[in-house]
Amino acid sequence: MNMAVKVENRMEVLVARVGKVRRWLAAIAILKVAAVCMLFACGYIGAYVWLDHRFNFGFTGRIIALLVLIVGTAVILYKLSRLLMVQISYTNAANYVENKNSFDQQLVTAMEYYEKKTDYPYSEALAEYLVARACDDSQEFRFDSTIQKWHGYILAIVVFIGFGVVGFYVQRNLAYLKTYFSRLAIPIAAIEPISATKLESTTGDFVSEPESMLTFTADIRGRVPENGKFVLEPLTFDSNEIPSREEIPISPIVREDGNPKLEASNYFKEIGKFRYRFEAGQTSSEWHNIEIREAPKIEKITADISLPAKLL
Repeated sequence: MNMAVKVENRMEVLVARVGKVRRWLAAIAILKVAAVCMLFACGYIGAYVWLDHRFNFGFTGRIIALLVLIVGTAVILYKLSRLLMVQISYTNAANYVENKNSFDQQLVTAMEYYEKKTDYPYSEALAEYLVARACDDSQEFRFDSTIQKWHGYILAIVVFIGFGVVGFYVQRNLAYLKTYFSRLAIPIAAIEPISATKLESTTGDFVSEPESMLTFTADIRGRVPENGKFVLEPLTFDSNEIPSREEIPISPIVREDGNPKLEASNYFKEIGKFRYRFEAGQTSSEWHNIEIREAPKIEKITADISLPAKLL
C-alpha cells in the first residue's frame, strides 16, 4: 500500500512537470490556429470583396463563394482541431521532451499509463516501475527548458498586430466591407454593390479679387476613399518660369446632410488665372477655372442739375 502511494505521488510530480510543457505546446498550437484562421479569413474575404467590387457577382457567383468559404473553413478547423488535440495530450508533451532529451521512453510510458490507467494494455507493475525510474532519472532536468518559448512570443506578437491592423482597416472601411460581406453571407438578398468612387465638384468656376480666401468642395459618390487631394495649377506665368502644380492632401468629411465631401481652402494673393480639381486614387473631378482680377473701378459721374432760366 505504501509502495502504491509512493508511486502515485511520483506520478503527480511527473504530471505537474510534464503539464508545464503541455501548456506551452497547447498555447503555441492555439496561436498557430489563430494566425492561420486570421490569414485565411482576411485573405479570402479580402479577395472576394475586391473581385465582387470589380465584377459584381450575380446570385450563382455569390452562392459558390459562400460554399467555398464554408467548406474551406470546415476543412481548416478540422485539421487544426486535430493538431490541437494532439498537442494537448500528456503523452505528446512527454514525447516532445524525449525528443530533446532521451529518457529511454520511460517518460512517454509513464504518461501513457497516466492517460490510459483504466484500460492500460500492458503490465501495470512494469508501468509503475517506469514511473519511479522516470521520476528519479529526470529529477535534475527541467522539462520546460525544451520549449522554444520565443516561438510563442513571436506568434503572440504577430497575432496581436494582425488583429490590430485588421480592426483598424475594418473600422476605416466599415460601410464598404459590411456591404460586400452581407452580399457574401446572404447571397439571396438584393444588396447592390457599391459603385466606384466618383468626385463631383460643387463649387465650379471662380472669379474673385486678390487677397481672397476661397473654399472649394466636391461631393463623393460611391465608395468613400481614405484620402484625397486638392490640385491647383496656374494658367498664367512668365515664359521663363515652369508652372508649379500645388497639391494639398485632404481627408473626406461628412457634413450635416450626411453626404461625404472633399473640401479645401486656398489663399490667393495676386492676380492670375488657375485651374483646380479634386483627386482620389485613380479618379478625379472635372477641371474648373479660377480668375483673380482687380475689381472694376467705378468712375465718379457728375451731372449738371441747374434749372432752366424760365423756371426761375
